[in-house]
Amino acid sequence: MNTIKTALTIALVAATTSAMATTAVQPQTATIADVAKVQAEQVQTTTVNAVKAQAANAEKATIAKVAEVKDAVATQVETVKTETVAQATDAKDAIVAKAEAIETTTVEAKDAAVAQVTEVKDEAIAQTADVKTEEKKGFFSWFKKSAA
Repeated sequence: MNTIKTALTIALVAATTSAMATTAVQPQTATIADVAKVQAEQVQTTTVNAVKAQAANAEKATIAKVAEVKDAVATQVETVKTETVAQATDAKDAIVAKAEAIETTTVEAKDAAVAQVTEVKDEAIAQTADVKTEEKKGFFSWFKKSAA
């Protein structure tokens, strides 16, 4: 009878231990899973925050670079604009100077032509007057010869 009691006691202890072992493993498994989940969330949060920080830094760097390029382009445009205005002004001044030189030459040529025409005209008038005087002398001398 002792043997039966001992066998029953061992069976009872074994069943209880087995039940406890099964129950104890399940909460540990759940706990390990929760810990793994929390750790995964922490890693994910850390990764997301790192990516966000990198994106923010990249955005700031891009904005700074865009502003730098914009300033450089504005400076170059202003330089080209100033040079273009200077070249246009120089070209305009050169054209005005050439036009004034041509006008001066034209006026001088006109004055010279007028002077020559006037001189020729005066000479022609003088020659015409000489011819008329000689014709008058010749006409009257013929009458004088006829009358004599």
